[in-house]
Amino acid sequence: EKKNDSWMAINPIPGTFAWGGWKEVQTSSGNEIRLQHLLTLNPLPSNLLIKSVTKLELVVALEMVDDEGIEHFYHHNEKGEVILSEEFDDYQTSYPAFKECSILLSDQGEKFRYQDHQYGENDNRLGGLPVFLQDYHYPDCCDCGRTMPFILQLDSGLLLENGEEQYWGSGGIAHVFWCDGCRVSAMCWVCT
Repeated sequence: EKKNDSWMAINPIPGTFAWGGWKEVQTSSGNEIRLQHLLTLNPLPSNLLIKSVTKLELVVALEMVDDEGIEHFYHHNEKGEVILSEEFDDYQTSYPAFKECSILLSDQGEKFRYQDHQYGENDNRLGGLPVFLQDYHYPDCCDCGRTMPFILQLDSGLLLENGEEQYWGSGGIAHVFWCDGCRVSAMCWVCT
């Protein structure tokens, strides 16, 4: 049970948003695979400054992001849906999905836009500035090479469908970045 005010919806963003579960995704060669669904943003909150899509589906292949500090890239079509290259053709997952639910998003104000990592605080965020546990790192887009802006941060302790919690290493944080020109998302994580 979360007790501090970082978990209360102070200024809710209109809408409810899909979190967790599975996403069936087709690879470029036509194979269909299952990836862990993170979040579908529909509508897109205006603070993200994403203009190339009207909605955005974020997924992750948890086995592939098992190494700290390594970015994994996902391409998206004009609808914001994930499209995968043939490198995913043989991908199978044994990891569970995040617990599926609808979530509310809220602007928590200045106090939580620029914060350092504090155990017990809510370090999950959409937009704003990321909390970096080690050196600052913004990945370069795999297509155009430009630095990718931050869009999402996920703290350890997120509930999985099997009742366990997802830890990024020993209690780290995962970051998601976005290249609007190429419609590419990237995910990586670091721990203390």
